Order: sequence, then structure tokens, then C-alpha cells
Amino acid sequence: MLYPNINLFIADKQIISIDWGIGLAWLYWGIWDPSTQVRILHSPLTLNYINSSNKLYNMKKIFMDFDGTLVNSRRGYCDAYSQLYANCENYEHPNWKCVTEWELSKMCPLSKEDLFGHDLFFYDLEFMHGAKSKIESLSTMFNIIICTIGSYDNISKKSQWIKHRLPMIKKTIFINNGANHLDKSIINMQNSIMVDDVSNNLYSSNAEIKICFGDEFIWNRDWEGTRCLNWSELYKELMKYKE
Repeated sequence: MLYPNINLFIADKQIISIDWGIGLAWLYWGIWDPSTQVRILHSPLTLNYINSSNKLYNMKKIFMDFDGTLVNSRRGYCDAYSQLYANCENYEHPNWKCVTEWELSKMCPLSKEDLFGHDLFFYDLEFMHGAKSKIESLSTMFNIIICTIGSYDNISKKSQWIKHRLPMIKKTIFINNGANHLDKSIINMQNSIMVDDVSNNLYSSNAEIKICFGDEFIWNRDWEGTRCLNWSELYKELMKYKE
């Protein structure tokens, strides 16, 4: 069966043109798939790749979380706060290891801005221990798609961070957290693996295999499925599903 070239227009402006000779493509507003036509999603996504590799397409998909799974966002937030407010009156140094609340601003009360979207948050943002080498290895055996939620400022800077520090990852889905959109259920993860540190994201997903990453916190304490405390455990668990 032959598929025509596709041109997507919004407000009379051409956004993307797809030639079926180069394979499947993720669109800004949805995903084109021969079996489903265009699936419209209700949250802005960012085009980050066009997949021309049949081998990669046939690999088992892993939808991988970013904050709190690939990178230590709690530390990044606290470090950015300290750099901005250390000389201010009533400043108290936040210890990221003592974070117990989902709302990090409670530990960093002087902040009046979105630190997750600040340049300083990404400046020294670190991988979780062992994550970089393990994700590089996994990317040769699985079709890895980073799926992450954030503000527009956070997403724009996060995309550049991923581009430069994880060049082997060609597929990324960014979900804007406007209108209190705080889960990833709009993404079809059927027959795939999902790794996330937030139980609500896992419970609301249709992924075939769901793995909670990291220690127990208030945002994942109710998870009753598989949990991996670190990247060594996660790597071993994911290898069970290598095709």
C-alpha cells in the first residue's frame, strides 16, 4: 500500500512535509502512523526526530522519564536556588537529599520564579548515578523515547540539554504542563515499557510494562508494581525484555 506525501498546515503556514520514502515521523500536534492515520493529541508536542531505521522501529520501545529518573532534578533545583539567593536575607541552604515534598518551592521559599525553567537549573544538571553509561548501552538494544513534562521555558532548555548530552537519543516527547496537565496518559505506550519516578504517570499509562524508578517519596509511595532503586537495578530489569 502506498501512502501519499503529507503536508501539515496550521493557520495557513506549512509546519512539516513528510515524504513516505523516509519512514514514520512524529508531528508537532500528533503522531502519524499508517494504521491509525493522524492521532491528534491535546497537549503541544515537539518534533524531535524522523525515524528512517526499520531496525530501530522494530525494537522494544522504552518511554523514559527525564526529571528524577535520568537526571537529579532535586539537586539541580536546590543548586540553582542557592546560586540565586545565597546572599539574600533569610536564606537557608536547601539540602536536596532532605527533599520530601513534591513542591520544591517549600524548601526554597525565597524563589519567585520557575527555577525548573532557569538557565542555572540546567547549567550543572547531573545525571543520576550510572544513568549516562546505561542509557547509552540500552539505546543500542531498545527504541528509547524520552517523555517529559514541563513549562515552555523548561522544555526549550531541556531539549538543548538532551541534544548535547544524550546525542544517541533521537526521540523525545515534550508535554507542556499548562492547564494542570500532570500525567502522560495522552501518549499511546501500548506494547511498550514505561520508566518513571511518579506513580500517577505510571498508573495512568497504557504501557505494557511499568517500572517505578528510585526511592520511595510522597509522589510514588503508593506504587505497588516493579521498582528499581538505581540504574544498575533498572538496567538488569530492562534486559529481561530485550528482543
